[in-house]
Amino acid sequence: RKADRGGGRNARKSSASAASKAESNDKDDDDDEGDELRAETLTVLFEKSILGSGGPTQLTAALPAESDEGHRHVVCPRSKEETLGARLEAGRRTGLVTMTNKLPTWSDQLQSYTLEYNGRATEPSVKNIQLVESQNSPDLKFQLGKVGADRFNVDYKRPYSALQAFAIAVAVFDDKLFCSPAPPLLRHALQLRDKLFHRSS
Repeated sequence: RKADRGGGRNARKSSASAASKAESNDKDDDDDEGDELRAETLTVLFEKSILGSGGPTQLTAALPAESDEGHRHVVCPRSKEETLGARLEAGRRTGLVTMTNKLPTWSDQLQSYTLEYNGRATEPSVKNIQLVESQNSPDLKFQLGKVGADRFNVDYKRPYSALQAFAIAVAVFDDKLFCSPAPPLLRHALQLRDKLFHRSS
């Protein structure tokens, strides 16, 4: 499921989450028949400034943490406030594993934002992303890289499962915030605007 919502005057936010049927024996006796608990396995939050320089969307992915025994915690929200997305946005990250996309750098030669993919991405695309626990970490947990027309490589490692990695890729392709970078004229106009605002402040 997916929900779009405003993120203030200068930003837009949207989120996507993945869930599966939960195995549970502690449902309330008065629950309506047919109601099923849904175990959330992942949530992805996108955020982008609509007045920025046309850079890539900021992506944050969160999933339930593992117990000391190596078992994944089961999150079965019964209200909107208990969902992974709500907890992530509210900063309640206890019991969650969160990662963000590695920040790229702008290439004047390619006219796009770039990251080092070591051959796993051969074409520039704003959908080329890498997820890390911190910007200083060289340990990539997930990456999506374009290698041809409508062809992308998806690489992942623990703590992501194949289903969670696929869900992230689908969310990236579905999310409207992952649009193309601003064209050069618009980017220069925005840079000029920033200088004017800076001088007047």
